Amino acid sequence: EYPAYIVLDLPAEMAARVQALRDAADPRFPPLPVEITVAGSSGVGPLAREESQERVFSALEAIAGRAGAIRSGFAEVLRFPGSPVFYLRPVDLEPFVALHRSIISADLRFQASPFPYSPHCTIRSPGAGEISDKDAERVLGLAVPPESFVLDTLSVYELDGQRRECRLLHRCRLTGASGAEADEAG
Repeated sequence: EYPAYIVLDLPAEMAARVQALRDAADPRFPPLPVEITVAGSSGVGPLAREESQERVFSALEAIAGRAGAIRSGFAEVLRFPGSPVFYLRPVDLEPFVALHRSIISADLRFQASPFPYSPHCTIRSPGAGEISDKDAERVLGLAVPPESFVLDTLSVYELDGQRRECRLLHRCRLTGASGAEADEAG
């Protein structure tokens, strides 16, 4: 059993655009889903190993029934301080922070994380190793896709860090009345 993360999967067209950025930033980036992490790498750590999958999936289904889809876009490429990890920062962080809080309030057990919650879509992985200043400047200068997109799929992935692969454990749709659909209806 490996660490499990809760994420919002990017829609296929935007995922392909971000994958192209991953390829440019880190040609050895593992074949992982293109997503924005909601719980697992910051704020709270991965789900606790002893946490029941049925309990997690039930809690996420309830949250997804209340939470609406999130309309977002990317603002810029940033680097986590003191690390080789680069990421795309969403334009508006608040919908992700609100979803993160909802998941925490579901009374699920998580491992500890030393980092405050930071919504992000990784484009250069920790496994890529150190990076020269020149290459770091190049990655920071990559063109951010200007299009907005709607995130409506909440997934739980189990990550095998040694083999650099993951497995989908659960997926549900954000169907609540708040979020992107409510914005369009109003």
